[in-house]
Amino acid sequence: MTKRVLMAIAVFTAAVCATPSPAASKSAWPTTPKLPAAPPVTALPVAPSLTSAPPPLLTTYGGSEHVRIGESPAIQITADLDPGAKQSLLYATGISYFMKEGDLWVGFTIDNGSVLPGNRTTLKRKILKDQHVRERGGGIGHEPLVAVDICIGTVTLPVQVTVKQRTGYISPLRLSRVDIDRLGAVDPVLKFTEPPECAVPQPAKPGSVSN
Repeated sequence: MTKRVLMAIAVFTAAVCATPSPAASKSAWPTTPKLPAAPPVTALPVAPSLTSAPPPLLTTYGGSEHVRIGESPAIQITADLDPGAKQSLLYATGISYFMKEGDLWVGFTIDNGSVLPGNRTTLKRKILKDQHVRERGGGIGHEPLVAVDICIGTVTLPVQVTVKQRTGYISPLRLSRVDIDRLGAVDPVLKFTEPPECAVPQPAKPGSVSN
C-alpha cells in the first residue's frame, strides 16, 4: 500500500475509536431531577343555593303609628316615624329634676290628648346626658336624654329619647332614623298599621330579686 492510504486508514481507525458508544453517551448526559408529587386536589365546598334561605322580610310601618309607653299605667300615644330626624324626641310636660342616690334624674308627664281617664302617665328616669341648648333669648336650656321602652306592633323597643317641653298639640313621640332602622321600613302613605300588642310585664312577686 501507498503511504497515503496507510495514513487515511489510521485516521479513520482513530476516529472510530474516539466515538462514544450510545450507552456511554447516555450515561454521561445529566439526569433530570424528579419533581415532588402534586398534592391531591381537594374539592371546593358547594355554594348554598340562593333560593334555599330567602332573607327575612322587613316589617313596613306607617308614617304615624300608635305606640304604648310607660308602666303603671301604660298609655297609648301617637308616634311619628321620621327617617329624616337625627334623634328621637319625647314631648312632655311637668319636667322636673331631682337627685337620687347621687345621680341626676328627671320626672315628666306624657299626655295622649284624650279626655278619657288614663290619658296620661308620669315617668321618672335617670338622665343619661344633660344636653345644653341655646334658647332664643340667649339663655341656656336643658334637654335630658333618657332611656324608655315603647311598644310598637308586637315589638318592645328600647330607645333613647331627648325629653322636650311640649307646647301645643303635636305628636308626643318622634322616632329618628336610628330607631326606625331597627324596626324595618316606613311607608309615609300608611298610618296606624297595627295596634300595640306587646306582652305586659308581670309585677315582681314579694321577695323576688329584680335585675
